[in-house]
Amino acid sequence: KCDGCGRETLAEVFPDRLVVFDTRHGRRHIAVIPKCELLKIMGACVVGALPAKECGEQSSSAITQN
Repeated sequence: KCDGCGRETLAEVFPDRLVVFDTRHGRRHIAVIPKCELLKIMGACVVGALPAKECGEQSSSAITQN
């Protein structure tokens, strides 16, 4: 929320992305960050934590046993 008026939204969180707005009362977005990219930025996206298709990476969860 806006730190001045407390009513305007500065960012919105959706199930698959975060949208950040550049103006407090204009709602023009400047960034759309996919969920996996946000988790990578935060350091929480580890191998196996999210399905490979969500991260856009190939799954490396296969373990080779001898």
